[in-house]
Amino acid sequence: MNVNNQQKTMSTVEHFPDGSITQIIFENFLTYEHVEMFPGPNLNVIVGPNGTGKSTIMCGLCLAVGGTPNLLGRSELLADYIKHGSEKGSVKVFM
Repeated sequence: MNVNNQQKTMSTVEHFPDGSITQIIFENFLTYEHVEMFPGPNLNVIVGPNGTGKSTIMCGLCLAVGGTPNLLGRSELLADYIKHGSEKGSVKVFM
């Protein structure tokens, strides 16, 4: 993460209600190699054409906050959520 994004996130955290997600980082997760997201403090809507990664975001959030793969209606093996060709993957959620 670059310093500007970190400063942006840290300076706006006080405006988020308790329990809000302030940042999400995907590393080698399903279709994403490296993606950093900074949701806003209010309503966030995930929209886009088919195949652009909307479900990937939801799967990552679910697994990162303690959900199990069988809740997702996809593979029940965590290893199947690692990007093809990678040895490991991660999703980090900051609140």
